[in-house]
Amino acid sequence: MLKEAIHTAHLGLGEISVLTSGPVLLLGVCAPLATVLTRRLGAERTVLAVLLVIAAGLAVRLGGTSQALLGGCLLAAAGIGVGNVILPALIKREFADRSALMIGLYTMALCLGGALAPGVAVPLARWVGDGSLDAGWPTAMAAWAIPALIACGLWLPYALKNGPHATGPAATPAVVKIPLLGNPLAWQATAYMGLQSSLVYIGFSWLAPILRDRGLSPEAAGLAAFIYFIGQVPSALAAPLLAGRRPDQRVAVAVSMALCLAGFMGCLFIPVELAGGAGLWLATLLVGLGQGATFGLALLIIVVRSANGRVAAQLSAMAQGFGYTLAAGGPLVISLLHALTTGWLAVAAALVCLMGATLTAGLLAARNKIIDG
Repeated sequence: MLKEAIHTAHLGLGEISVLTSGPVLLLGVCAPLATVLTRRLGAERTVLAVLLVIAAGLAVRLGGTSQALLGGCLLAAAGIGVGNVILPALIKREFADRSALMIGLYTMALCLGGALAPGVAVPLARWVGDGSLDAGWPTAMAAWAIPALIACGLWLPYALKNGPHATGPAATPAVVKIPLLGNPLAWQATAYMGLQSSLVYIGFSWLAPILRDRGLSPEAAGLAAFIYFIGQVPSALAAPLLAGRRPDQRVAVAVSMALCLAGFMGCLFIPVELAGGAGLWLATLLVGLGQGATFGLALLIIVVRSANGRVAAQLSAMAQGFGYTLAAGGPLVISLLHALTTGWLAVAAALVCLMGATLTAGLLAARNKIIDG
């Protein structure tokens, strides 16, 4: 849907670059705001404010202009960047004895939303536009404000009950100064979050073009992309749930990266003729399974490596602030390599190096150690 929106809104190359890389950068740049806002409003009311900002950003896209598309996407990304930091800390605080299950459900919901959105947006645009994508894309893009507003309504009673001065078990954790910048384990968790996020955004941006270049038809590539997104859903739940039962998550990290490696290399090098193209679809599924698992594990590590909700809030801000800023460079590097070289060998080499670095950071962060505040 975004591609159709870009085409219809007549975006230039500079605007397209902002639209594709700007939201990822904002996820990182806005992450530190979570600490400031939580101190002033409380975690629950900050989440409510974030949901309203996201809904506003999505609704702005109804304008149908390039400015509305860009501004709306960036505003929504800013809200998501703040919310991403707070929710793992809330899970640590509210569900300390069930944090693995709740992280799994949280990441599964994120992946499920990412899988449903591409499939729903185009039919919705055709429906509201009487068969025309050009006429229907602004409404289809803005319609996602409705789920955000529903979430606001569901969250409102919780936010009103728990303000910045609440007391008891549900009170907002005080913001404390923890020397995370000097803690090697915190940097290892941050590196793992950033590197695996870079792989995820490379998958988002480049998997479909790779498959098209390998010879799949647009319809077959679209089906493969759908399989990729759907594959993330079960592993995003299963990986944290299974790995959270043990104090050490290194085996889970290694298995998830093996899936990513097999999947990416399969997408790049499996013969298109293998099983009528099903080999590429299987490789795409492996990428999805691996990336859903790595994302869930990255969030789980933030929670289980933290001694309490206070530390989790600080570590979440650090890992996602630095991590998403780092992740924004991944698709850009792949773009440059593909533009400067012939074929996909250089891209494959870069992906292997990136996955090796991700595995190293993950194995270090997944050890049975605790950051104590």
